[in-house]
Parts: sequence; structure tokens; C-alpha cells
Amino acid sequence: RGYGRVYSGSLCRTSGHVPPDNSSCSIDDSSRCNSRSCAPPVHLRLCGCWRRGIGLRGAAAVRPAMYLPRPAMHALRLALLLHAIDALSTTRRPYDTKVRVASQRSAPLPPTAPQDPSLTEYMRLPTAQYALLDLPYGADLRRKGSNGDQELFELVVPPVKFFFLTVSPHVQCVVDSNEHSVVVRGTSCTLKGTDALVRRINDCFDFRVTAEMTWVDDSTRRIDCSVDLAVDVAPPGPFRLIPRRSLEVTGNSVMRVATNQIIRGFLQTLLNDYSKWASDESYRERRRANAEQVAAR
Repeated sequence: RGYGRVYSGSLCRTSGHVPPDNSSCSIDDSSRCNSRSCAPPVHLRLCGCWRRGIGLRGAAAVRPAMYLPRPAMHALRLALLLHAIDALSTTRRPYDTKVRVASQRSAPLPPTAPQDPSLTEYMRLPTAQYALLDLPYGADLRRKGSNGDQELFELVVPPVKFFFLTVSPHVQCVVDSNEHSVVVRGTSCTLKGTDALVRRINDCFDFRVTAEMTWVDDSTRRIDCSVDLAVDVAPPGPFRLIPRRSLEVTGNSVMRVATNQIIRGFLQTLLNDYSKWASDESYRERRRANAEQVAAR
């Protein structure tokens, strides 16, 4: 079904060209056909588009012949597809796929939240204490050390699904704080997962993210957070077969959902922790002692 006329002819063993008959090779270029001999007749049933593409005419296009069984044809198509994917995976494409996410969130304190100690005092605590927070959705924030006045962290993001891959981003962060804000900058990102393709993807993207937290500590107390995320991707392997626009739309959607979940959960964690910190003096003391232990590592 779906097959048209057939071609029956012999292929040159050296050049692979199709001679006009079954008896001998008619290629005159000796540099491409040194043997001057042809393979035994090869009969392939060709679909109409292939027949028109190679321009077969006359008796050569209508001779009866056998054709490959359907399972063999499917295997041949699969082998050609795998070969094309392998060839694509060895060639680096420019970083032409852009993922951009800009998000802003505010978390107001409830009216019942303690007034003293103030929200400003809490937000100006040493940033090493962020490693003591229990983040939602299975995320984890690990302190990795310090570099002068900067604190170094690793943020482990819960697994996210992108097309047929499930990956867990591990983001290396630098945290700066001052009297009015806390700024987190992602310096690198490593994707981890069980699929072998995940390791190859790590060499194919450039990652940048900046998150800034500010606060308002007056009659309407709240914590604000803004995030700017940029990922430039050179799609590897099978992803190169997907249109760039589809990759960007899917990437933007996945990253926006993941970013908003992390921001919303982190802000809610800060609010809950502030309420406990401000209302429980013994908890403040434990937090201070634990933060000193974390900073000494």
C-alpha cells in the first residue's frame, strides 16, 4: 500500500551510482568508478515521490520486481533516523534557543504577626541562616561556604519534566545582603537525572539568574521578591529535530511554573519562620547558635 512503480537496475560497487541498464556501469569518470563493474541487479520498489525525485522513466520504471518486507522497511527507516540523530548530536548548534522568565511576588504579613522584633531585624540576619530553613516542594538550600562577605549556597530544585526528560537542577548561588535588600545570583546550573542524555545537555546551555528580596516594614508589612532568569540553549541530539519556537514556548512555560512555585514557597517559609522567630525567644537563641555552627563549617 502506498507504493507505485518500481525500479530494477544494478548499482556500481564503487560509486553507488545507478547505471541505465542491468549489464554494465556506464560511469565514464574513472576516479569514481575504477572497477568498471556493477553489482548484481538490485530491485527496490519505490514510492511515487522517490521515483519522480530520481527521474526514472520508461521500461526501467515499470519492470516487475520484488520489494522489501514491511518489517525490514521499518527497520531501515529506524536505522536511518538513529543515524541522523547521532550525526546531529555530534554537531554543536549555536545558542539560538532563548528561555526568559521575569517574575515578581509579594507576601504580606498577616495582621496577627508579631511587631517586635521587627521584620527589618529579621531580614538583616546573617544569610547563613537561610540554610536552616525547610523549603517546600522537596527543594533544598545547602550552604557551601563563604567568599569574603558573600555566602555560597547550592539550591536543589525539585525534578521538572521537559518533553520526555525529567531533570533536577542544582544551582550554585552567591548571596549578598545590605540594609535594604538580599540579592541572590545564580552562577552556574547542573542538571541531574537518570537519562544519559541529561549529562550531554549540561554542556549545551548558558544559565543566569538573579533574585532580589526587599521588604516593607510599616503599617503594611510585606516581603517582595523579583526574579530574572535567562537560559541560552544549543539544543543537543534529538532536541534539534524540534522546532526552535516549540522549544522556547515549552521551556518558558516549564521554567515559569518552577520559578513561581519556588518563589511562592520560599516567601511563605520566610513568613512562617519570622512569626516563630519573633514570638519565641528560645527559638531565636537556637537559630543563632545553629547559624554560628553552620558558618563555622
